[in-house]
Amino acid sequence: MGEAIRQCPVCHVDMVKVQVGDVILDECPQCHGIFFDAFELKKMDEMHEYADDPELQRLLSYERRDDTRDYQLICPNCGSKMVRRKYNLKADVFIDECYNCGGIWLDAGELKVIRENYLTPEEARKILDEIIYSTPELRNEIAKHEAKIKELDSLSKEKKGLASISNFFKFIKIVRELGK
Repeated sequence: MGEAIRQCPVCHVDMVKVQVGDVILDECPQCHGIFFDAFELKKMDEMHEYADDPELQRLLSYERRDDTRDYQLICPNCGSKMVRRKYNLKADVFIDECYNCGGIWLDAGELKVIRENYLTPEEARKILDEIIYSTPELRNEIAKHEAKIKELDSLSKEKKGLASISNFFKFIKIVRELGK
């Protein structure tokens, strides 16, 4: 039994399957919006990814439309309400993301803008550092947590039992670093 045909969350018409490399997307034949299942957008958000694929070039050729909406889209995969958010700090694109299944809806032309404004991890970290360190409250909170980590490190050297607590705070610091 085949996979159900998904409906465009904007136009409410049946979408068509489009294959870009090894990724199968759903495209609206009317508005040319694209639905990505979880993690699929990460496979083609950089300029070099599938650059020679004719289907991708066709998808990138559509003009960007005004994407301001005053209503929430419904996920074509699971039926949950999607959340509208800015894609990253550099690209002026608002995506609709399903926090239930991880699907992402892009309006026509938005994939091209995302690809043109891809942020490397280093660029993202630099922008986040600028935001964090230009905000005194955030800078002070980070300094407090770093001081606490140093204090716990010195205590854990004296008392082995506190090592797991110190490791926990180190883990939190690493997670925070990865999010930058």
